Amino acid sequence: MSTPSPPSLLAPHHLRLFAVIVDYLLIITVLKLVDQVALGRHWDLAAVPQNGIELSPLWVAGAVLLALGKDAVRGRSIGKWLTGIAVATSADPSHPPSPAKTLLRNLSLVILPVDAVLMFTDPYCRRLGDKLAGTVVVVTPQAAPPMRRLMVIAIIFLGFLLASFLVAPWNMKRSAAYQFAFRAASDSPQLRSAVGFPFELDSALTFQLRQHDQGGTASLTFEAEGPRGKRKMRIVLRMAMSPRRWVFESATLLGEDTAEDSR
Repeated sequence: MSTPSPPSLLAPHHLRLFAVIVDYLLIITVLKLVDQVALGRHWDLAAVPQNGIELSPLWVAGAVLLALGKDAVRGRSIGKWLTGIAVATSADPSHPPSPAKTLLRNLSLVILPVDAVLMFTDPYCRRLGDKLAGTVVVVTPQAAPPMRRLMVIAIIFLGFLLASFLVAPWNMKRSAAYQFAFRAASDSPQLRSAVGFPFELDSALTFQLRQHDQGGTASLTFEAEGPRGKRKMRIVLRMAMSPRRWVFESATLLGEDTAEDSR
């Protein structure tokens, strides 16, 4: 076993823990965005898990790959870069380990609680993965200024937040509920009488979806603009089973002279 680095170079526990928190928040954010993009057309007709929890193969595979490879770039993950620390070889702390060594090191993350206890009890702050790979976590001598690191992390998370806002309306339009309700509003005699014909129908102003293992409901509100002005209409759908599909429940004009279509 190689001799670990001197204690003066070791990364303190609080920086390592903060780096882990940032890394896993980022992994969850990435997987959540990828999961939303991968929903597919008519995603709302998929069966709802009876226990309300389902880990898709995408989540499992993505989490494993991201966790194992997170330190592959010069021994640093995003969280480690933010906190100014890095994984290094025990024999020479100035050199990062090879990608194979970082992969071996992160295999022990499957027992993360036990691994964390070992890190606090080891005199060189090594967890099991460090002992297997011959590595330690050290303070980066020439880390970027703290404000620059904070700005980069903020930009990364804001970028994912913006992406999620862009994906949400796209997913709404890919749902079977939206497509069914849009056709119902477009063909509504009530709406045609209220705003005139032809009229333009915008995207759903509100989209409320409630699903459970025995069905569900959807409520969508559209705004139409025609020769006689603008009016809003709420379309309510109910999910029928065997096969799962949306069926019309009601259409209500909102605003003055509210009326309900009970076809």
